[in-house]
Amino acid sequence: MVGDPIHVLLIEDEPADVRLIQEMVAEVGAGTIQLQCCERLSAGLRSLDAGEIDLVLLDLSLPDSQGVDTLSRLRARSPEMPVVVLTALDDSALAVAALGQGSQDYLVKGQVDSTLLLRAIRYAIERKRAERDLHASDEKYRHLVESANSIILRMDLTGRILFVNEFVQRFLGGDGASLLDRNVVGTLVPHEGPSCQQVHAMLEGIERNPERFASTETETLRRDGERVWIAWTNKPIRDAQGRVAEILCIGNDVTERKRAGYALEQTLGKLQSAMQEIIHAMARTVEMRDPYTAGHEQRVAKLATAIAKEMGLPPERIMGIQMGALIHDLGKISIPAEILSKPARLTEIEFSMIKTHCEAAYNILKAIDFPFPVAQIALQHHERMDGSGYPGGLAGDAIILEARILAVADVVEAMSSHRPYRPALGVDKALEEISRHRRILYEPDVVDACLRLFKEKGFTFG
Repeated sequence: MVGDPIHVLLIEDEPADVRLIQEMVAEVGAGTIQLQCCERLSAGLRSLDAGEIDLVLLDLSLPDSQGVDTLSRLRARSPEMPVVVLTALDDSALAVAALGQGSQDYLVKGQVDSTLLLRAIRYAIERKRAERDLHASDEKYRHLVESANSIILRMDLTGRILFVNEFVQRFLGGDGASLLDRNVVGTLVPHEGPSCQQVHAMLEGIERNPERFASTETETLRRDGERVWIAWTNKPIRDAQGRVAEILCIGNDVTERKRAGYALEQTLGKLQSAMQEIIHAMARTVEMRDPYTAGHEQRVAKLATAIAKEMGLPPERIMGIQMGALIHDLGKISIPAEILSKPARLTEIEFSMIKTHCEAAYNILKAIDFPFPVAQIALQHHERMDGSGYPGGLAGDAIILEARILAVADVVEAMSSHRPYRPALGVDKALEEISRHRRILYEPDVVDACLRLFKEKGFTFG
C-alpha cells in the first residue's frame, strides 16, 4: 500500500557506520524506512529467510565474507532481492564488478547523505520491479508462441529446422522435437513436386527478393496420411552484416480455403500485437529509469522510421527499425539513476559505466526470438563509420544498416532536446553536426535522407 514503510536490512559490522545510517534514516522519518541491522553476512541471510525485507544495504567487507563474493553469496540465497552496495572503498573496478553481479546501485561511505540514500533505495526497488515486469513480458511472448494455433518455425538457408513450436505435433502428429536439425524438405514438405521446388526457390532467392517469398503455400502429409495444405508467412532474419541468416515461418492449415484468410490474419495480428506490447512495455521501463529523457525513444523511433521510409526500405525492415529504436536504450536500466540524471559533466568512470548500456541491452534482448535484429540494433547504435564508436569499434558495413540509421536519428534527437547537463542545442545545430561528419561518423545515404526530411519535407518531432 502507498505510505507503507520500506523494510531495509543493513548488513554492516562497523558500529560507527551503522550509527551513521541510522541517523540518516531518522532524518528522512521513521515511517519512511524501517531499518534492521546485522553485523555478519550469515546473520543477514537468516534475516532474509525469516522476514519481509524490501532491500538490502550491503557492506562488502564483513567478518565472515569479503569483496564481491559477499554480494554473490547473498544473491545466491535471494536472487530477486534488490541490493545497494555500501562500502568505504572508492574503487571503480569494484563498482563495475558489483553492478555486474546484480547490485542495483553502489554508494561510497562519506559521500552519501540522507536524501541520496533514500533516493538510491527507492530507485533500486523501482529498477528491480521494472526488471521483473520485463521478464514477465518476455514470458508472455514465449507463451504466445507455444500456445499459438499455428506452426511457428525457424530454419537456416539450407532448410535445416532450428526451432518449431508444440503445435506441429498436434497438427501433423509425431514428436515435434524430432524435427529439429532435420531439413524442412522431407519432413514438412515432400521430397518432390511443386512444394519442394517452391521451398528451394525461397531458400535461394529470399536474400535478393524477400517480398516475393513473403507468402507461400506448400502441400504435405499428416501422420495419419491425410493430405493438407499449409499457408506460410515468411520473414527473413538478418545477421550483424545485414545478410539473411535464417527464415521465420508461420504456417496455417488452409485445406479449408474459406477459413484460411481469417485464421492467418488473426494469428499474425496476435503475434504482431504481442510484439508491439512487449516493445512498448520495454520503452516505458527505460523512461521510468530516466525521466529527463522521457519521450526520447519515441522521438528517435519516429525519425528513424521516417528515414527508413525515405530510403525506400521494405515494410518489414522499417518495422524492425521502429521496434529497435523504441528500446535502443533499454540497457540503461542497469545504470545508477544518479549518473543518468547527473546535471554536471560525467567523470571518466561514470562515462565508462554509461557505455555499458549497449551490451546490457543486447544481453537482455538476444534471448528473445524477435523476427528482426532488435538486439543487434541496440548493441551497435553507438558505433560510428570510422570505427571510433563503441562498444565494438565497428566500422563501415560491419555496422548493420538499421544501427546506422538509428545512430543519425539518436544524435539529431539528443542534440535537439534538453538534457540535465545542458539546454537543447536545436535542430539546426544537430543537422550541422551530421552534415559535418557525413561519411566520417555517419552513413552518407542516411544523412542525406535525414536532411531531406527536415529541409524539404517539413519533418518535426512534434
